[in-house]
Amino acid sequence: MQANYMLSEDPLSLDRIRSILTRLEDTIIFSLIERAQFAHNPRIYERGAFKELTPDRSWLEWFLKETESFHAKARRYTSPDEYPFTAPSELPEPVLPPLKYPTILYPNTVNANASILSFYTQHIVPRITRQATFVLAAVKRTKGITRDAEFDDDGNYGSAATIDIEVLQAISKRVHY
Repeated sequence: MQANYMLSEDPLSLDRIRSILTRLEDTIIFSLIERAQFAHNPRIYERGAFKELTPDRSWLEWFLKETESFHAKARRYTSPDEYPFTAPSELPEPVLPPLKYPTILYPNTVNANASILSFYTQHIVPRITRQATFVLAAVKRTKGITRDAEFDDDGNYGSAATIDIEVLQAISKRVHY
């Protein structure tokens, strides 16, 4: 969900703000529904679980950095309502010239993304994936797989992380808007 700050309409119009916030909330809800289709896959949130890629980051953190590196080149994080989860010092400079956004409010210096990421991975994901995880556990039991660690992991790490990033970026944009 994008807000176009270059339009001539009043950026502080309550109708405009309400419309943008509603669309952001819809995006979050639909993305959470998509994420709930996969099992929890806690391995993607554990630092060092994929040592071949990154010993000091989780799969999701690595995936975020790679995705945000591309987005940074397209100047996504120069927009007043966009904040990366990756430290800005680790991201490349934009390849496009900067846009001159109109000054609407005082610049925001608060970035809540670390808290958003922590709360999302520790509290939201386990709850929204509970049903898919139960179904997976039942299927694995019928195949004779009885180790507890296998019940919450369907191996869809790329798909789960892709949707996680969609959700996280939408929540971040909604919080920082």
